[in-house]
Amino acid sequence: MKNKILVLTSTFFMATLLLVSCSRTEENIPLGEDTTEITVQNFVRPASLRNQEIPFTVITQTGVDVTLESQFYVDGEPIDGNVFSSSEVGEFVAYATYLEDGVEVSTTPENFSVIIPKRKVVLEDYTGTWCGFCPSVAAAIEEAALQSDDLAIVAIHITANSNPDPMHFNDVEILRDAFEIDGLPQARIDRSQFWFAPYFISDALENAGASTTSAV
Repeated sequence: MKNKILVLTSTFFMATLLLVSCSRTEENIPLGEDTTEITVQNFVRPASLRNQEIPFTVITQTGVDVTLESQFYVDGEPIDGNVFSSSEVGEFVAYATYLEDGVEVSTTPENFSVIIPKRKVVLEDYTGTWCGFCPSVAAAIEEAALQSDDLAIVAIHITANSNPDPMHFNDVEILRDAFEIDGLPQARIDRSQFWFAPYFISDALENAGASTTSAV
């Protein structure tokens, strides 16, 4: 009876493989069932993009890299080498095996994803605590946020000459000059489109959550 610790890593996750009940017979016959448990310690990236190469590595607790001696499997099928990529999105399962003293060490399967990133839409609200008409923009943004999680919302506060704003953004003049912000209230969608009253929610959500063309 012997216990060992392995580490299986990739560009999108790092996992600790804790071997339990790993043993061998007197005839040195490899075990045919999984003898490991995975404890995920740190996710570097929870998912990868389509056609993105995902390398796997197996390192023992003593720091020995046994990647070249390991056979990697994705969804139960062996892969060549230790690099996997997929043109299809979905959930996948990976594990690895290698022989040590004639005993087959097999990791518990680990789940990972291949995705198409969704687009986030940026809504910028140029406002001031002194501005009586500005809450109309805030109300429209709140309504849009109830309908989609794919929004990045920014409120940019401006001080008027006689009406200081405690949340004033010191570099606001740079933005006002760059995006032609003249008077309040003002709102922009993705910094490329003015969002005028009556602030139709459909305009703000038109591209929210749309699939991108990344890593096609």
